[in-house]
Amino acid sequence: MELPTQFIKLEEKPTKSNRMSMTLPRTASITLPPKKDWREGKSMAQRNLYMLENQLDCDIVFEFPSDDPSRRAKKIRAHSFMLRSASQVFDEMMTLSPRRRDPLQIKSVDPVTFRILLEYIYTEEIELSFDNVSQLLKAADKYKIPGLRQKCLEFMENDVTEETVCVILDEAVRMDHGDLVQKCLRYIDKDTSDVFKSPGFSHPLCGQPGEGSVT
Repeated sequence: MELPTQFIKLEEKPTKSNRMSMTLPRTASITLPPKKDWREGKSMAQRNLYMLENQLDCDIVFEFPSDDPSRRAKKIRAHSFMLRSASQVFDEMMTLSPRRRDPLQIKSVDPVTFRILLEYIYTEEIELSFDNVSQLLKAADKYKIPGLRQKCLEFMENDVTEETVCVILDEAVRMDHGDLVQKCLRYIDKDTSDVFKSPGFSHPLCGQPGEGSVT
């Protein structure tokens, strides 16, 4: 007996057309702009300074102990090859240092002056002022950097005034710079009255008449 077709349930095999499928969305690709090369457009001096400022591959650490035990010692990082190439003193310090990872102690130069000294070594450029020239001259002498020493002396020679002459004379005597000493003495001899009235006259080297005064 045949059943009416409406009562016949056919079991269909799944085919490609009726299988449930799910298509995953493609991951969107993001194109990032190329990273700019920091060296581009910079001179060698600017690249050197960038390496110092951003602490790239620094391999030497200088430590500045504080007189206050509660304060942490300040540290400055640099590149040993730059310092060795600029100063025999730095070269000897690093040669005698038993372990490169140990900080080198700096006690006779303050961190600000030392940082300016490093910038000069890296770039051979410097901004001098009457406030920093004296300390930089001492640092240039200590680490035997003749180019910086000469720049400091030239700055002082061009900055002799009634207010600065006594301080500059003091440095010139200490540095045994005869030409600068004579220039200061001539200035004091020529403008004695103005020098005596200036705040700089309180400097010990000028002093008061009869107390070690240059007069």
